[in-house]
Amino acid sequence: MAIAKHCPLLHALSINVGASTVPSLLDTVSGPHRTLQQNLLEIDFNYSPIEDPMSVAKFLTGLFSGLQHTSSSWWEDDAVAQAGAAAWEKVEELLPHLHEVRLQERLWARDEGLR
Repeated sequence: MAIAKHCPLLHALSINVGASTVPSLLDTVSGPHRTLQQNLLEIDFNYSPIEDPMSVAKFLTGLFSGLQHTSSSWWEDDAVAQAGAAAWEKVEELLPHLHEVRLQERLWARDEGLR
């Protein structure tokens, strides 16, 4: 994702994306290192469609290690809007758990490199 690579100081973002298909984090690798943006704290996904909150949360935490808050603008009172809002709420719920796992993995990788 170009935003992660080219906007290292970005703290907040409001964007529409198609989150129905989630790319592989392997697609974000450039050279020997993967892209990791640490300063982005919040993203508002507006009316972005989403199908798999877990895949989206895994992708986001793999790119944005500081991401704390996601939101969407689904507010209409119909089944599609309610499903969209619930899916983005699930992404937000998953973020701290996935961040914790990723931090543990980075620490283990660092410690393994010292041996």
